[in-house]
Amino acid sequence: MFSFAAETTSPLDSWVFADDPISMNWLSVQCGLRCLLEITKPWMDDSIWNEPFQESSNYEYADDHRMGREDLDPELADLCDITDTTTEETNPYHWPLRMLCPLLRIPRHKCGASRITNFMGRLLPDFVNLLAAKEPRALLIMSYWLALMCTSVDEWWVGPRVTLECRAISMYLEACGDRRIIELLDFPARSCGYKVTS
Repeated sequence: MFSFAAETTSPLDSWVFADDPISMNWLSVQCGLRCLLEITKPWMDDSIWNEPFQESSNYEYADDHRMGREDLDPELADLCDITDTTTEETNPYHWPLRMLCPLLRIPRHKCGASRITNFMGRLLPDFVNLLAAKEPRALLIMSYWLALMCTSVDEWWVGPRVTLECRAISMYLEACGDRRIIELLDFPARSCGYKVTS
């Protein structure tokens, strides 16, 4: 919980604008949840965390490993070069979009925290490496998840971090100047209160 809490209020202090890999620690800790859950699986039935983790796994996107672009946002799929034969093994954006797109279709007032928060813990290392390299398409996908968090999760330790990081990524992507990405920035930017001027 405390690893997620923001230590600053300026988007310019975000990991997106930093050269120090330590600035991404808050994100890396979330990604480590996947390994931790696998290791602790034998004891999970007796854990106080069993119910929340089970609840977060009981949604349509939790294990949707289908090939192709069916049910993916067409603009995001196009941007990420996802075709009808793409798999998560052949394209690092495929699995994050498989998890994200169903969440984008749920009305914000029905999109509870347990549906959204496990996204980070399910990301694969190839995608996390793209985030660390500040690859624009990976950042855009991340900004959509942060936007969902901004609009759907109301926790004191979440709000400042997701708003700050969503603004930082929106600023960074707007400055990159790729028109295809800027055209897809509306939802993340609006969700965190950033105004795209390009």
